[in-house]
Amino acid sequence: MTVGELDLAFVMPPDHRLADRDVIPFCEVIDESWITFPKSNPARRWLDDNSRKAGFRPVITAEIETFTQMKAFVEVGHGITLLPSEFVSQEIELGILRAIPTIEPTATLSLGYAYDERQVRPSVNALRAVLEGQLRALVRSSQPV
Repeated sequence: MTVGELDLAFVMPPDHRLADRDVIPFCEVIDESWITFPKSNPARRWLDDNSRKAGFRPVITAEIETFTQMKAFVEVGHGITLLPSEFVSQEIELGILRAIPTIEPTATLSLGYAYDERQVRPSVNALRAVLEGQLRALVRSSQPV
């Protein structure tokens, strides 16, 4: 069940040459070094699919397993990455990272969950309600005010 979408953003250090932009088209990051997930991680498709749409193959400098590691590699200048800005909100607030929205193409992440409709037990329904509420809250918090 799809609950909503989050916009993906280019995440970079505040002193990066593009960090002062309001938006960045994919064609302007063709020559960047990228920090991303290994191919076995479904989140790797965020970069692979969108760079393919923009007509380039990204230069991967590091494949990282966790968001924490990824943010640390970007923070010290090893490359940029593509993440929902909500995933780096604390770092943005502290001035450690910048998250610049993508355009051409606009990259999004669908949020949702799968469940077995044959499982109608109260515990499963309660878990679904909590999960859906949390996902909807994340989507709402990403909407501009």
